[in-house]
Amino acid sequence: MFRSKNGGFTLIELSIVMVIIGLLIGGILVGQSLIEAANARSLVNQISSYRSALTIFSSKYGYNAIPGDFNNASSFIVGANNGDGNGKVGYMDGCLDTPVACSGTGTI
Repeated sequence: MFRSKNGGFTLIELSIVMVIIGLLIGGILVGQSLIEAANARSLVNQISSYRSALTIFSSKYGYNAIPGDFNNASSFIVGANNGDGNGKVGYMDGCLDTPVACSGTGTI
């Protein structure tokens, strides 16, 4: 069989390389979509757990709002600051100046 003196790749070799590159790119794109779907599922699960936590808080304390805005928190939780009940959680100037003491009993 006669072989050309020109050193190069045949069309079959080039097509095999192109198929391999295409498979790699396809696998990367599928992998990215799987990662995005997993992130979306994780976000939905977090939102569901937040909803459950708010429902538990509401049933336990009889307060139908977010826990950080509880206007009667100091009567249930020692050392807690009361919110104003407006449905928004803000911050208080100087609230971190005094450390909160822990009783060590593990109860609130």
